[in-house]
Amino acid sequence: MSIEAHSLSENIHLEIKKSRRICNPENYLKAGNMITTNLLLFGRVRIGRGHNKFPKISRRYGLVYCTRTYILTMIDEMVQRGYIDQRLGYGNKLDKGNKTLLIPTNKLIQEFNTITLGEVLLKEEIELRDKKLASQKRGKSIDYSDNEFTLKIRDEVKFINEAIKSVDISLIEESKILAKNFPISLFNGSDIQKDLYLSQPPFLNSSSNSQYYHSSPLEPGQSLPNFEIRNVFNGFRRIFTGGNFAFGGRYYDVGCFSYQSMNKGIRANILIDGEPTVELDFSNMFLMMLYHTEGIDYQSDGYEIDGYERNDVKLAVNILFNTKNKQGAVGALRNNGISDGGKLIDLIKKKHSKLQKYFYSEIANELMRKESDIATEIITIGISEGIISLPLHDSFIVQKKNENKMEEIMCDVYSRTFNYGPRIKTN
Repeated sequence: MSIEAHSLSENIHLEIKKSRRICNPENYLKAGNMITTNLLLFGRVRIGRGHNKFPKISRRYGLVYCTRTYILTMIDEMVQRGYIDQRLGYGNKLDKGNKTLLIPTNKLIQEFNTITLGEVLLKEEIELRDKKLASQKRGKSIDYSDNEFTLKIRDEVKFINEAIKSVDISLIEESKILAKNFPISLFNGSDIQKDLYLSQPPFLNSSSNSQYYHSSPLEPGQSLPNFEIRNVFNGFRRIFTGGNFAFGGRYYDVGCFSYQSMNKGIRANILIDGEPTVELDFSNMFLMMLYHTEGIDYQSDGYEIDGYERNDVKLAVNILFNTKNKQGAVGALRNNGISDGGKLIDLIKKKHSKLQKYFYSEIANELMRKESDIATEIITIGISEGIISLPLHDSFIVQKKNENKMEEIMCDVYSRTFNYGPRIKTN
């Protein structure tokens, strides 16, 4: 049986209707489908049951069924009927505080041989989030009034989505086998819970580190169903941050099993209309934009510092553009496993002394907005010239045969924006 048929949730829902009078039955059904999908994909899910764990969700984004009433009612009904093993107040070393642990029982698992993940429905192409608090992983999605600007960018995103959906986006056969078995190495691990199938909200997640749960076996003799991934592209949503359309604006695919969730090694196996692809990347994007804004033609690798891994330096640079002070930056680096963050910060500030005024300025969200506008122009010009590209913030996946033309488009758009040429590398 495929989860796409929603049979299990429908049966539970019918049982609930017999035992109590409920309003908005469709929302209970959607909540049940989401819970079931998450449990069968990840094996165990943690959830906070308190009122403060369930944020108010705007109807604009189509998640009205993700409220405390719908979610907890369906969980309790599934526990009562033996589909879920619920362990209240369960904590582990990776998370602060206790949450309820949900584990699928054999009764639930045996209902399904295969889970088919079809297309995720996109209700809204433009999302606005308020400013992220220190205790939050992301800001809350908030409502807004449409104006000329939001109508314009929504039309742009719809145009891009329609163009990309007109071609076949797939993985080569070897990657399909990996995807079906869902090894944790296929995806980028810790952030996979951001957008689960059926647009999972932030309060229902597999864990703060999904490797932890995948390394923890289910009950003896249990194994999760196989699942099939039908598409690695569902449709983009531009997400603006800080409660202001001047910040953010990056393109995010709404599906958790999209190409954006895959690591570089798997992305290299993407096919567009059956043809091999390459990924063209703006190197040192934030640094280059700031140097060029200052009228400095910087063309070096700004992330090379002796004694440090390049990725660690890149992370540190981005943190310096996204924090208010050195203490916050050092703490953020420590949380990412870099113990000598203070020393690394001093070396970065010395290397990029001409950008001193931007450190601790929280300018990152403004840079993301400029970067996303550049991406919009690159994607739409490409479409007008018959080139479909899959953006990943500052990189673009295109058919190998279009590599040179795409690089030309990227250089042209960037140069017209900053009056200097970019550094582009091919992954």
